[in-house]
Amino acid sequence: MRRTLPAALALVLALPLPGAAEDDRPQALVDRFVRAWNAHDADALGELFSDEADFVNAEGQWSQGRPWIRAQLERAHATRFKGTTLVETNTRLRMVRDNVAVLHFQWELSGELDAAGKPSPTRHGIMQIVAVQEVKGWRILSAQDTKVPPPV
Repeated sequence: MRRTLPAALALVLALPLPGAAEDDRPQALVDRFVRAWNAHDADALGELFSDEADFVNAEGQWSQGRPWIRAQLERAHATRFKGTTLVETNTRLRMVRDNVAVLHFQWELSGELDAAGKPSPTRHGIMQIVAVQEVKGWRILSAQDTKVPPPV
């Protein structure tokens, strides 16, 4: 019984409190990321990150701090990601502490343009997110995006 108590407690902490909004859960970050991406809303994407966040995109570009992350996402969505559609295909949540979560978010991206402005093939990836609960809710402290081969 003692061994199952920490696991049960972690599960309970990951559940929303009675009356709590769905956006109060760390998993809501993924939903909000997808909605903001598909709306090509750099302000909404930027708001998902904490002030001191780090973000490494799938090409290995490292952006530090919310203003820089927002600016990089705005530039990308004005060009090659302008007409993209992002779809979440699977997300796994692990609560590390009651205010720290690690999410692995699998995605599929279509509608990307290459450097010549021609359509690129649909691509797939996994984003690892370290999320922290701040006064204004859950925010991304660190994210690492990785391209992966398409599913077989």
